[in-house]
Amino acid sequence: WDLSLGMEMGGLSQPTGADFLYRMIPAMQQLEKIRPQDFENRLHLGNAYRWNVDQLMAISTHESLLKDIPPQRTAVRARVLNELAWSRIAKVAWNRTFNDTGILQAYKEAEEAFRLTDTPVDRFVASYTMAYSLLFMPQRDNQKLLERLTEAKALYLALPGATPVSWKYLLNHESLKIVLDADPIFKPLLEGV
Repeated sequence: WDLSLGMEMGGLSQPTGADFLYRMIPAMQQLEKIRPQDFENRLHLGNAYRWNVDQLMAISTHESLLKDIPPQRTAVRARVLNELAWSRIAKVAWNRTFNDTGILQAYKEAEEAFRLTDTPVDRFVASYTMAYSLLFMPQRDNQKLLERLTEAKALYLALPGATPVSWKYLLNHESLKIVLDADPIFKPLLEGV
């Protein structure tokens, strides 16, 4: 969002990151038409829509892709489920529509992704996604949020190159940070950082 919202309407000598984002979408859309079997392009196209704050296109692109992934391709399905969940979260977070049932669906999709994959990074992403979706639940359960973030922390710190400092960075996103700072129950998440 920071990238797409930074677009300038002229007067700059160099294109901005947002300019490149907007320019790549038509090419990715064309590639989706001529090579629908290119799952990676379709996955990234959904992400580009999300970054462009086009939540409905992001959701529909990821939903369509999920339908086309054979059930036996569990690793790919897990990645798509995680991205679909993030697209739903983005819609709720951006529009601040906290009664949107899509947030419940996002949690379920991330939960399914967690069950489907044994890839460490995808398990972390699924766990973190479940935790993040809990921020926007109509009846937020801070204990459940703590459990999910504790799980995500353990999975994250087991990844090659992960550090406590980078974990802290993941907790500093505005929406998450506000909730974590407001309740002392979350203090253990910052231990060792």
